[in-house]
Amino acid sequence: MLAVMNSGFSSKACKYPIRHFMELTLTKYEGHARQFCGAHEIPITEVNDERYIGFLKTNFKSEPKLPRVPLQTIEDDLQDSSFSLKEFFLL
Repeated sequence: MLAVMNSGFSSKACKYPIRHFMELTLTKYEGHARQFCGAHEIPITEVNDERYIGFLKTNFKSEPKLPRVPLQTIEDDLQDSSFSLKEFFLL
């Protein structure tokens, strides 16, 4: 997905909001999104207290070594007492 976004939004003038990227990737913490982009050598810039991803084809590193980061949204749902695996699997 990141390679497609990097190709589609690759422009020095185009800045993609990191918050929107976090929603698409189910990333709860901005630090994780920044770390992920940094591993791919995609810069993050800040304008008026908002952070943006600066996709550029020339900077993109396609096979970085990434640390394992849990998807906190899924972890939270599994820990939530109201979440039922029986309902999830329609048992």
